[in-house]
Amino acid sequence: MRGIILMLLIPVAAIPLFSQPLIINELYNSSTADEWVELVVVQSGLDIRGWDLRDFTSGGAPQDPLEFLSVPLWSDLPAGTVVLIAKPDALFDEDLDPSDYLLIVKADNEEYLDGTLFLFAGTSDAIQIRDSSGGHQFGVSWGSGNAGSLPEPRMHFDNASASNTSASFDGGSLGVLGDSAGWTRNNTAPTPGEGNGKQNSALIDSLRGIVASVGSGSGFPHTFLLKQNYPNPFNSISNFGFEISDLSDVSLRIYDLSGREVATIVDERLASGNYSRKWDARGVTSGVYLYRLTVDGQVLARKMILLK
Repeated sequence: MRGIILMLLIPVAAIPLFSQPLIINELYNSSTADEWVELVVVQSGLDIRGWDLRDFTSGGAPQDPLEFLSVPLWSDLPAGTVVLIAKPDALFDEDLDPSDYLLIVKADNEEYLDGTLFLFAGTSDAIQIRDSSGGHQFGVSWGSGNAGSLPEPRMHFDNASASNTSASFDGGSLGVLGDSAGWTRNNTAPTPGEGNGKQNSALIDSLRGIVASVGSGSGFPHTFLLKQNYPNPFNSISNFGFEISDLSDVSLRIYDLSGREVATIVDERLASGNYSRKWDARGVTSGVYLYRLTVDGQVLARKMILLK
């Protein structure tokens, strides 16, 4: 039946070797007030009220944690949601709408978080996710001073972390989350709020189930896919990729968070195939924007960050 949209979901239980409900996907170390931690929700409908992020000293001593407060925002997170916890000087606007799989919350926002802000030491540190009972879920550590700070599952790097770089999980499978081969260290081009390269982006997409199968008039389903724009965040020009499986009326439009249309990138009838389009945002102010792909009346949307 035309107009019915079914989401092709990969159940969490079907993901092999690693079953943590919440993971660290990237963290940025600067030893100042613009650091951030990026989390990805693996378990659908996850409730992280009462969970916390706990930082360690360079010598391996645990600090007081930063707790996720008991508020509705944290109570029912969809799988594939990216949660960016950013310190006060990070160049991000807060984004408190989880419907598009991205949350950006400043670590000093006392409506949603409470406790001690993390401060990473380049020589050695550790950051740990704990559940509401204090149970270890996952963590990342580096340097000899924190070699034994975290239990498994964890990712530990023997060497120090360079300032103003990130450690990013690039893997396409949760089964390699604890393998250094699945990570990039001292990354000078971090990607906050999105996947870290093609494999990691595909993993997040699979958690979200964003490949849509749309019923057609003939009874045979066709699919369409909206990819994350690249680069993101971006300064002026970004690329947008999408795929459609049938001849379709297609539009791709940009909106601000108030719902005002900012730009139209595509508005035409297209044959099946893979497409890439550019958007020049040099005349647009910094902020968080939505881009929405409409294919024969069915819609997929994603979020992006314009930084100038």
